[in-house]
Amino acid sequence: MAKALRLAKDGSIALLESAVERTVSDFLLAEGWLTFPTKAEARMPSGAPAYRRGTLDMLAVRVHRWRDQILFCEFKAKHARTNKKHLAEQAAMVRWLRDEGLMVFRASENCDDPIGEFMTYYRENFV
Repeated sequence: MAKALRLAKDGSIALLESAVERTVSDFLLAEGWLTFPTKAEARMPSGAPAYRRGTLDMLAVRVHRWRDQILFCEFKAKHARTNKKHLAEQAAMVRWLRDEGLMVFRASENCDDPIGEFMTYYRENFV
């Protein structure tokens, strides 16, 4: 079984981002979504990055009743060490996606309950 917890510098225990992503992906699959993780380290056969800088962690797609639904997700681990440039690139991507009318879940920094935060977002937007 993969690790799901880590000890933060302040002594608290936090879920790893990968565990949050797995849990949300499992939930979305059960709800009829297809999920596609977008790993920053993914490479094309040429060696070029597969995704542009700032790409979010997951794309989820569902054909639902009268329309298709698309959801982009960006997860954050508590006390994550994401650098400011990367955060700015993600924020720019989130703004662009929302300006295009797409749904985007972006986790709060240092959230104590990242899965609960996602579930609240999901209930407010898709139920």
